[in-house]
Amino acid sequence: MTCRCHLPPASPSIVQASWRTFFEQTLADLEQRNLRRFRGGLPASGNATGRRDRTDHFAAPVPPSSSTAPSFLDFGSNDYLGLRDHPEVVRAVRQAAAAGSGASPVLRGYTDVQRGLETELAQWSGQDSGLVFSSGYSGNLGVLSCLVGSEDLILSDRLNHASLIDGCRLSRATIGVFPHREAGYVDTYLRNNRHRFRRVIVLTESVFSMDGDAAPLSDLLEITAHRDAALVVDEAHAVGVYGHRGAGLLEELGGQSAVLLKLGTLSKALGAAGGYAVGESPAIEYLVNRCRSYVFSTAPSPAVLAAARTSLRLLQHMHAQRQALRARSIALRERLRAIGAQVPSGDAPIVPVILGGEDRVLAIARQLLHQGIYVPAIRPPTVPVGACRLRISLSTRHTAEDLDRLLAALRPALDSIH
Repeated sequence: MTCRCHLPPASPSIVQASWRTFFEQTLADLEQRNLRRFRGGLPASGNATGRRDRTDHFAAPVPPSSSTAPSFLDFGSNDYLGLRDHPEVVRAVRQAAAAGSGASPVLRGYTDVQRGLETELAQWSGQDSGLVFSSGYSGNLGVLSCLVGSEDLILSDRLNHASLIDGCRLSRATIGVFPHREAGYVDTYLRNNRHRFRRVIVLTESVFSMDGDAAPLSDLLEITAHRDAALVVDEAHAVGVYGHRGAGLLEELGGQSAVLLKLGTLSKALGAAGGYAVGESPAIEYLVNRCRSYVFSTAPSPAVLAAARTSLRLLQHMHAQRQALRARSIALRERLRAIGAQVPSGDAPIVPVILGGEDRVLAIARQLLHQGIYVPAIRPPTVPVGACRLRISLSTRHTAEDLDRLLAALRPALDSIH
């Protein structure tokens, strides 16, 4: 078909100037409010073009690209078990048949290594079947957007991850946001409103990404069973850390088979990249046919899948390391409180230091970085206004000496920067 429309001539300079002004004003506004983000974390001096401009006052060294750089301490990685460059994982990548899959998994992109990983993820999670996505974000987005529709309800924890929130929005279901970890609110709401909806999903993370606290999964499992609702749990930050075989908090509580779907990621404790969903076979086959981010995305790289499969086998035998990591988290929280830091309780490797405003958290993060210690400064919209924080991510690779160094640098920064 030939297009016969006639468009008026456009002035490239006017069009480009209009867009450029929009971009620059938006960036300037974010910078003014200390909310601008940069690749790699805190910005270095100069902008992307190499010119020195008003970002100079942010001047900070760029963190080394390698987490093993001499004398550099990285507390920003989610590689909780140190598997991303484990020799066996690296060997699996090098031995992979190809870098790319070449097509969608419902076409020729589906490989033996993907089939094997999906089978092993399901068995590890106490479920029938599994599905692997190119990223955790696309997996969460696609799964939630196709499970329910306009006659249905999703009750979502207020602090759920952005990928879960966006999946809810795309679903066209009624969205109810319940106060963080308030299982009683969920029970009361369903008692009074369940009859209004065809299907109901209660949605939560098991360990929350910015607070490191745990959802009341036992209560939610009981409530959803009693109120004719389904529980969907994102175990992204619990996998590798909780459960005897590292399958997550649901495994630790004995509730893996009681959820509609367990969602997860390959990019944190598994040290690779991608996302997954596990559940009963009919649910997974439904996703194969209805989940747009699965059907219309190129299948994950065979090299990455081989890495994840190797990591999955390794982490199941790292129970002692998991226990030590959780004990170290408890000890660090106690030491942080002793120097006056505001730190919530818990034993997850995510240890937030609540600092309040944007100016203070950025200033302290920069001061640490100048001393060779990277701790990300978390600001809105990732966390609520007034709840900016340093997010310390612990790994099995961190030593007692590393934590001593962190505390020695953090204490004077907390005292001097108000």
